[in-house]
Amino acid sequence: MIDDSITNVVAIVLTALFLGLVNSFQFAQTQLPPDALPQFRLPIAPSGTTGDAGPLVKPGTIITGALAPLQNWVARLGREHPLVGRIWSTDRQEGVLPTEVVRAAADADMVLIGETHDNPDHHKLQAWLIRELARKGKHPAVVMEMIPSDKADALASYQIASGASADGMATTLGWDSSGWPAWSLYRPIAEAALGANFTVYPGDPSKTQVQQVSQGGLGVLSYGERVRLGLGVPFAAALNTALTAEIKTAHCNQLTDTDAAQMTSVQRYKDAVLADNLLKAADKSGGGAILIAGGGHIRNDRGVPYYLHTRASGLKVVSILLNEVATGVENPEDAVPRDPSGKPAADYVWFTARSERGDMCLDLQKQLQDKSTGAG
Repeated sequence: MIDDSITNVVAIVLTALFLGLVNSFQFAQTQLPPDALPQFRLPIAPSGTTGDAGPLVKPGTIITGALAPLQNWVARLGREHPLVGRIWSTDRQEGVLPTEVVRAAADADMVLIGETHDNPDHHKLQAWLIRELARKGKHPAVVMEMIPSDKADALASYQIASGASADGMATTLGWDSSGWPAWSLYRPIAEAALGANFTVYPGDPSKTQVQQVSQGGLGVLSYGERVRLGLGVPFAAALNTALTAEIKTAHCNQLTDTDAAQMTSVQRYKDAVLADNLLKAADKSGGGAILIAGGGHIRNDRGVPYYLHTRASGLKVVSILLNEVATGVENPEDAVPRDPSGKPAADYVWFTARSERGDMCLDLQKQLQDKSTGAG
């Protein structure tokens, strides 16, 4: 006769295995699109919160590091949205796992990761992708939109010095006075890059260069420079109209036509310079480059990929858009950015929770009023 204690142990082990499978299935449901898994009901574990972050992977889940890039969401809004955590391949029109994104990135010459600047989860995912590429033996450069070109020498000297750290990099860059969100949000990216021995490079033009283009348009650049950057030929009318409309919408439709036209020129210039700095960084690294930039810059139709393909048509470029979920948008196809013809403007859309923000339109309206009255 089998001892009762042995029977109890076997029962406990079998129960644990079953619960592990249940939790793994539930995690897969959060990562894959509807209908990607067999449709049968499982017990739903109650959700909870841990400090300031709700759980992304439920306790007991059997999962590998490659499948669980984040253990918890930091952003508070939309955590229960059905798309949160899922990744949509716009080419295959289906959900994929994070390992698929890593494989695509490892096979590319240029990896463009678009963010919402103040979303901490986006920066953690960017850092995770950097570490995963390092684990695969890749050695790309990391180009950051947030670093202007006139910081290149100081940044290079700092990284050569022994004992370089993420916080030391922030001091070298004068981050606190840069106007970008707090360094604590971007620190994971710098830590991942330094930890993998990837060199970080500036992406943006200097503020002086941006101001010159803002005031005088692309014509302030020499003809040779415009051609070199891929700015020698105007956008197709539909692309230019779409870009201008997006800029107006992003500024709550409070821009004048003149201001919108200036910002359209600046956007094109910045995209072209980001592409130029990516090409230079990739040449130095010998292993391609990663771009960390706002979501609009990584658009395939009119962002950095447009200029990369204009200058080097054979490059393999993959664009990954980290996209905050929107209330009422539950079909991933409805959240994919598209060009004027309806073609997807990103290769992968990775859905995340949403950061809390004030009324950005009211803030912008006040800024414009202060500008017009000379206040502030």
